[in-house]
Amino acid sequence: MPEGQLQANLGETKEVLKSMVAALNVKTKTVVRYGSPSPVILDEANERDVDLIIIASHHPGIRDYLIGSTASRVVLHADCSILITL
Repeated sequence: MPEGQLQANLGETKEVLKSMVAALNVKTKTVVRYGSPSPVILDEANERDVDLIIIASHHPGIRDYLIGSTASRVVLHADCSILITL
């Protein structure tokens, strides 16, 4: 990956999320992190002592039953409520 690309991608992602939130007119704090999805989601939830994690999922395939999806790993290990959307 070219030098500075990760920071550029993170900045672009933050801007897209901010524009989405502005269109919805809701109060939020946007956080963008990178890494393995389920541990990053769980770490962020624990650091912020959240009450609810909202996560999208897909219809599981055989691969998900064998190794698990991000949503299923979050559900299994979260200390708070989870809302899964399809």
